[in-house]
Amino acid sequence: MINKIGLPQLSENQLGNDPVRFEKDISGVSRYHCHEFIEVAYCAGGKGVQVIEGKEYPMKAGDVFIFNSGVYHKLFKKGDGLVIINAMFMPKKLFQIDAKNFISEFIDKILGDSERAKNYTDCFLYLSSIYKGDYGQKFAALLEEFNLKRKYYQKITENEFKGLLVRAFRDFLEESRSSITEDQKRVIDKVVSLIEINVASINKVDDVMDQVGYNKIYFNRVFVSYFGMSISKFIKTKKIDYACTLLANTNYSIEQICEQVGYSDLKNFYRAFESMKKCTPGEYRNKSVKIVNKV
Repeated sequence: MINKIGLPQLSENQLGNDPVRFEKDISGVSRYHCHEFIEVAYCAGGKGVQVIEGKEYPMKAGDVFIFNSGVYHKLFKKGDGLVIINAMFMPKKLFQIDAKNFISEFIDKILGDSERAKNYTDCFLYLSSIYKGDYGQKFAALLEEFNLKRKYYQKITENEFKGLLVRAFRDFLEESRSSITEDQKRVIDKVVSLIEINVASINKVDDVMDQVGYNKIYFNRVFVSYFGMSISKFIKTKKIDYACTLLANTNYSIEQICEQVGYSDLKNFYRAFESMKKCTPGEYRNKSVKIVNKV
């Protein structure tokens, strides 16, 4: 964890009147900061490291990082020649969606993939090999258009950037699944089956990975690429889904359901349930009863 006291928080005033602001950074270094707006950092050359909420992520030419609002990060170069093109914008102005949860909101409301959006909980998005062909050229062209500030430059940069972002997200979703091998897919299916069948007894990743014989750190990355969520998040989701089924279709008490889905502590069960369903187990049961009565 990082100490965030005193770290800069950049406001949307940094953007001025531009719907999208573009900047070129060749310094190769920045201090920890966050911002109200969304930042898209495209690496046009060289190598560096993005440090996000205390964790390091390598960055090379062609890579892109997209940061949700409020995410603390910094950058440092590795060697010479690091060039970053930053695009900054307020998603309320461009897409009428929230800045704090921009990535999942974009996947849901702009691309219409609610299932992947629901499962994507990371505070940033990393796009690597999808940025091929003219992606780099488009970032460079947008930067030039912004700097020249010719007539209608704001309309041009806004509309072209929106299209670029939609293409990038689409490619990311397609690439993340197509890169999975048949062997990995078989193991994913086995992991999912084990969790669904033994949802009450499986409480941590090791409970699953010990049975499939894969390194949990490596395979978790594969799992996230396919499902858009970690294995631990998937386990939690299945437990809460099972709890919802029991709440809606049985007369078991909430304490009994808590035990049946594998929670040993009622407070932790309530916390997990409310985090995912935005209501208490009792409220969920009452809503389910009302729906049944209406039918």
